[in-house]
Amino acid sequence: MKLFYDNYFRFRNNELLSLFVVNLRYIIGLGFLPSGIIKVLDQPFTHMENVGVFYDFLDALYATGYYYNMIGVMQVVAALLLITQRFATIGAVLFLPIIFNITVLTITTIGSLTPLVAFLMFLGTIFLLLWDYYKWINIFYNDNQLRAIPAKNNYPTYNRFQVWTGILLILFPSLFIGAGFPKTGLTFVAIVLVTGNLISEWKRPVLRPFLKIMFRKASLETDV
Repeated sequence: MKLFYDNYFRFRNNELLSLFVVNLRYIIGLGFLPSGIIKVLDQPFTHMENVGVFYDFLDALYATGYYYNMIGVMQVVAALLLITQRFATIGAVLFLPIIFNITVLTITTIGSLTPLVAFLMFLGTIFLLLWDYYKWINIFYNDNQLRAIPAKNNYPTYNRFQVWTGILLILFPSLFIGAGFPKTGLTFVAIVLVTGNLISEWKRPVLRPFLKIMFRKASLETDV
């Protein structure tokens, strides 16, 4: 078990992976925030002219009323928790059964790229839960048999700029989608996401040291 923890901590201490995880939380959360808001606002998720088993299911789901709204509420809550970074582990736990259900539904009822996107989001959620393994593993042990994980509690993690980026990412899509301007909301999402990452990189360099090492290796290989 010590070998497993040693490898896990080495994996968990990687600065680039930490940056990837922060942005993966943004992307997965933002991927379902609009669809959740639509359900909360009691708007149909698909157009009436669409036909097929998948669209028939969505029409029937919309007809359930409060159940349809409740699904939207859970999607929004899970998305918000993921984007906040601080409560991302709870968000990933909530999101796992939702995205698993959507993945199975799309694979069995519809073609095109929808099942692939859902499956990738499912894998991304699994990755996020593995990243936070040390936070939730003890819930599977019996009372009075909790395992002490030798965590140093000094992992690379999100910073305040990434937290504020998450707050703005929550604010802009919600306002514009709720007002009926989804394309404008997506534009602001892209601007906020890029700006937030640039400010974070400026304050706490992660990519620059990595790129310097890569360029140095490339130059050495060229000299040889």
